[in-house]
Amino acid sequence: MSGTNEKLPTREEIERRAHQIYVERGCPNGDELADWLAAEKELTQFASVQENPTKTFSSDNQQECGPTRMLLDFYGLLEQPFGMTPDPTYLYASRTHSEALASLTLGIADNRGFFALIAEPGMGKTTLLYQLVDELRDSTRTALVSQTQCTSREFIEYILQDLGVDVKGMGLVAMHGKLNEILFEELLAGRRFVLIVDEAQNLDDSVLETVRMLSNFETHNAKLLQIILAGQPRLAAKLAQPQLSQLRQRIAVLGRLEPFTVEETGHYIEHRLKVAGYFGEPIFDPASVSLIAKQSKGIPRNINNLCYNSMLLSYGRQHLTVTADIVREAVARLDMGPLVSKPPVAPNFVAAPVSFTTAPKVPVSHSAPIAAPNIPRNIIKDRPMKASLTYDASRKISAPKWPIRSGILVVILLSGTMLRLETSDSQYTRSASVDRILPFHFST
Repeated sequence: MSGTNEKLPTREEIERRAHQIYVERGCPNGDELADWLAAEKELTQFASVQENPTKTFSSDNQQECGPTRMLLDFYGLLEQPFGMTPDPTYLYASRTHSEALASLTLGIADNRGFFALIAEPGMGKTTLLYQLVDELRDSTRTALVSQTQCTSREFIEYILQDLGVDVKGMGLVAMHGKLNEILFEELLAGRRFVLIVDEAQNLDDSVLETVRMLSNFETHNAKLLQIILAGQPRLAAKLAQPQLSQLRQRIAVLGRLEPFTVEETGHYIEHRLKVAGYFGEPIFDPASVSLIAKQSKGIPRNINNLCYNSMLLSYGRQHLTVTADIVREAVARLDMGPLVSKPPVAPNFVAAPVSFTTAPKVPVSHSAPIAAPNIPRNIIKDRPMKASLTYDASRKISAPKWPIRSGILVVILLSGTMLRLETSDSQYTRSASVDRILPFHFST
């Protein structure tokens, strides 16, 4: 016998894990003993790892450490029941979820070709699609495309990449040929091929037309490719457009997921707790379940967030039962409204009475130029400009008078000069005449 004190799992722990394994394999009868042995082996190995700190945990066992492990132990859980990953093990078969899953499964079995699944965000579309893939695994090959903000070429590339094909250096024609080749291989092997397009509301109209053309891969008596378009209500609005009428006509099955009722919300919470290994009295009392149904609007993703935060608060206060008061506090903590910054409100000033007084005269010095006031550019830019004339439009325009006066003065001066010249000439003429008349000069 070993000298170490190895910690063995208790009977209750083995029972909880065995039940979880039973649920994970689809609840078929006949293998309960195998489930028990597998649970005992798994828990024993986990206990030995805890005893040896040199061993590391895998990514699947990260939640077994620290505060999360303490919370799970407090409630008697094997794993976190309200995770955010689309794990089909936790899929709750509500009325609409069951109907949608059944219609898709039967439609694919009957080779109906084209399907659509419409639901609000957070309703569990992806989880349901993963469950469908698990159910079809033995008879159908599937390709899942969730990158839908793409071109038609990129869309074909995503399909082939999901199928393990290296598309580097391939043209569009070559990619179509490779896809057709794969489809015929599956047909000869007696398997169906289903293409699942998640978040299809993001596809452009041109890409949706490419999807319609892909449905033409068929023989005279069999569909080589069946297509499921899953998306939000915007997808239904797109398919209703007149230009996509040919695609809309090919959709043989239209599934939809509706929010949970109050009763379904309670069953959903119980279901997830049981899958996570919980057995015992209800953790959430009826009042808290009703409040969660109201605040979450019956959307599973919102329910998960509220339940997770409520259990954290309840664990912090060492309460095994989650009450409505705790749920209200969780709702308040998840409310982002108070965190949104609001625009500042201008203060409401009351104008003071203004008294008008005569300003004293200020002597102005003309020795230095007066600088223009420093007005901000945005004020000048925003101030409305009013065009105005810089002169009196009604006033007659007259020529200046100084050229006329100058001209008169010049004329007067020229006239005086000419008069003097004429006087001199006349005197000279008279003297010459006297000389001719009196040729002799008398001397005194």
